[in-house]
Amino acid sequence: MSEREQRSKERIYAVDFGTSNSLLAAATPEATTAAIALDPAATDATVLKSIVYTPSAGTWFFGANAVNEYGEHGADGRLFRSLKKYLPDGGFTGPKALLGKGIRSGVSSKDGGSS
Repeated sequence: MSEREQRSKERIYAVDFGTSNSLLAAATPEATTAAIALDPAATDATVLKSIVYTPSAGTWFFGANAVNEYGEHGADGRLFRSLKKYLPDGGFTGPKALLGKGIRSGVSSKDGGSS
C-alpha cells in the first residue's frame, strides 16, 4: 500500500459532547465528512440527544431511544440529562454517583415521588 493510500484511510474523529445534544464527525488528510449518524431513532440521525435512560440494572438507552423508552416504561426507572455539567466534579464516577450525592435525576417513580 502506498503512503498516499495509507494516509487516505487514516481518520480523525471529533466529538461534540454537548449538554443537550452530541455530534460526531470525521476527517481524513484529504477531506472532512458530513456529521456521522449516531441515532437512527432521531428525526436527524446525526444529532444524539445527551440523555441516558435505565429502566433496570444493566439495561441502558441513549438519545431519542432513551426518551421513547422512558415513556414506554411509564416513567419508571432513571432518566439522566445534562450529565456534562457534572464532569468537572472530581468525585463524579457515573450517574449512580450523582444519586448518592442527593442530586435528583428528575425522574418520577411509579408511586409519584421524585427520584
